[in-house]
Amino acid sequence: DYGKERRAHSKKYFLIVSRLAAYKKIDVVIEAFNMLGLPLVIIGTGPERERLEGMAGENIEFRGFITDEELREHYQNAVALIVACEEDFGISAIEALSFGAPVLAYSKGGITEWMEEGVTGEFFDAQTPAGICEGVRKILHGVMGYDPVHLLDVAQRFNEDAFRTAILSRIPPCRGVDK
Repeated sequence: DYGKERRAHSKKYFLIVSRLAAYKKIDVVIEAFNMLGLPLVIIGTGPERERLEGMAGENIEFRGFITDEELREHYQNAVALIVACEEDFGISAIEALSFGAPVLAYSKGGITEWMEEGVTGEFFDAQTPAGICEGVRKILHGVMGYDPVHLLDVAQRFNEDAFRTAILSRIPPCRGVDK
């Protein structure tokens, strides 16, 4: 499919959208991308920013806080979003899917409950530069196979209407209460 091929080749960089805190393991991603030499854009602020910038090579760009429109553009232009720590759920990963970007994620935590390896992205097992490099290779190998329409469908499972419906379905009806 020519359109799919064109979209894959128009992707410009890997992306991190995160608070810049030590537990997020962004330093490990920076080490991996320093070795790989591939472009990485990091969006977010936090107490680790100065240290992370000091260790980053020229292929790594820090954007800090950006507007919603800029964030949308970054997701749309990303090869994949990287989630390097154990997350309870992974809101930024769902956002990435909604804009057609697959996810490269650490294989622990809540993200493993909904992410489909090889379909919505890839997992890496070790929070090490080598583990992340292997995950990047898997993403690049499969980049043509991530269907943006399916990524959006997965993200839609977590939208506000789906949440409201799921919550309301779990609340039992009130009996004996006059309206």
